[in-house]
Amino acid sequence: MKTSAKLLLLGFVFLLGCSQHDNDTTTSETTNKSTEVAVSQALQATFEQTRLSLTSSYTSAQHQSEKTVIYKQADEKTKKFWKDHGIEINEWAGRITEINTTDDYPNADIVITSDSGTKYSENNITSSTALSKELSHLSVGSKVRFSGKFAANMGTDDPSEISLTERDSMTSPSYLVEISDLKVSE
Repeated sequence: MKTSAKLLLLGFVFLLGCSQHDNDTTTSETTNKSTEVAVSQALQATFEQTRLSLTSSYTSAQHQSEKTVIYKQADEKTKKFWKDHGIEINEWAGRITEINTTDDYPNADIVITSDSGTKYSENNITSSTALSKELSHLSVGSKVRFSGKFAANMGTDDPSEISLTERDSMTSPSYLVEISDLKVSE
């Protein structure tokens, strides 16, 4: 075999190897991303079930005093989750159920509701932020993934469930969040 043919063959084998390595890297990155999303979805489901696991006990309780005890247990379980897992949110999933803006006020409020009925809200999204720009491409009903963290409730340093009634807190809990990333979900 001539030297030029050998070099050409060697170059082809090298390029094929590099291409295979690139494909392996891409496959590995895709697998890692899929694993991260699966872990995030499991963590979200665990968080939401922390409170919702007590819903049937709450709704079947005969007296308001029993319901209040269960409600307080749910709050304690939620606080324990945050203590054990932190307040960060990474690639959680939901559907935009509200986008509120007015002509007089340029800021927006958004509510994302998960499949379990848990609501995540961010208020006062200023129009100059990247989040506002991303939100401008979305509408009510859009399936999204979001990252960020649970926000402290007014008057406290800690996040908490923010529903107006005990019953809503137990059947469709709501949380304030600070969203750092929002994107359409496949």
